[in-house]
Amino acid sequence: MEKKIALGVLLFTFIAIAIAILAPGARKTTGDLKLPWLIEVQPSGATRVFGLTLSESTIGDARTLFEEEGKVSLFKSPEGDYSLEAYFEKIFLNGLRGDFVFLIRADQGLLQDLYEGGARISQLGSGTSRVELGDADLARIHRLPIELITYIPMANLDEKLIQDRFGAPAEKVGEEGGVIHWLYPDKGLDVAYNPEAKEVLQYIHPSQFERIVTPLRDDREHIPGQRSL
Repeated sequence: MEKKIALGVLLFTFIAIAIAILAPGARKTTGDLKLPWLIEVQPSGATRVFGLTLSESTIGDARTLFEEEGKVSLFKSPEGDYSLEAYFEKIFLNGLRGDFVFLIRADQGLLQDLYEGGARISQLGSGTSRVELGDADLARIHRLPIELITYIPMANLDEKLIQDRFGAPAEKVGEEGGVIHWLYPDKGLDVAYNPEAKEVLQYIHPSQFERIVTPLRDDREHIPGQRSL
């Protein structure tokens, strides 16, 4: 009897998740769901998604949420600029699986200090170098805020699903190779739709949205029928 009850509860849970994912009206009742289309703009103007608020939540908050440490890498470009990223692979949230990459906000002086004290430096083909941080340095970045979230869902998204879940974009911008960017500046969201490969979703504070859009506009193929930002 107890086994039957447990199986019944488990089945009910799966059904509830399926309804949340597939039913168009479900996105209006967010509850504690952490789904990629459940985006809230906070009174501060910041975007909140996956239970994290951009520019406010820290990489430590992400580790707590995912119950994983993730892989943190510090990059130095050929121009001498530093960037700090944390990668979380195959994370399950509310029945959906995907990879997360967090761009962590940090002062360039701190990043230079971390780079020079890095445990191991490797050279990438682009001329960028990468450093893996030791435990002491990882502790130093624990409270640094998340600036940008890149989410790569394991499931492929089609255009109808993107339209149903995220709504009509403010603009669509195409790039070489057939990728079309669905742009939602009010949410700080760029959905890169790729009919031949995985989709990539990027979330940023709406006030910083031009950082995503500007490179696309430099050589864009404007899609007819969409208004400009």
